[in-house]
Amino acid sequence: MTIQEILRSKGSRVITTVETTTILAAVRAMVSSRVGALLVTDGSGKPVGIFTERDVLRQVAEHIVNVETTLVSQVMNKDVIIGLPDDDVEKVSGIMTEKRVRHIPVMDGGKLVGMISIGDIVKARLSHTDFEAHHLRDYIMGRY
Repeated sequence: MTIQEILRSKGSRVITTVETTTILAAVRAMVSSRVGALLVTDGSGKPVGIFTERDVLRQVAEHIVNVETTLVSQVMNKDVIIGLPDDDVEKVSGIMTEKRVRHIPVMDGGKLVGMISIGDIVKARLSHTDFEAHHLRDYIMGRY
């Protein structure tokens, strides 16, 4: 299974923001869009970071910041791990686990084509496993 297959199922919509967005505005965007991360882009749409729920929690726990004036560029993760549509889900899952990230933007030819989360991967794996189990049961029961 590839990232492309997951994107076909879930869609390619990515919620983005820019570096000059405040933490409060970014949190409001995540809440209203019901997502756990925003891809932060520069003026040309190139990914420059990811701002996540974890970043908010870390700032609250480690610092007392003013969410109305602190910018996402000051707290976002700047080491963006990029996925490609043809990447194998098992490989990407391993990278996400090793690097302790929950979201990976997907680029194709320098263009943003989607973003997947660890939840998307789990959902796809469960669906695939259910599909295989159903067909194995049918095979065993002689329903072919």
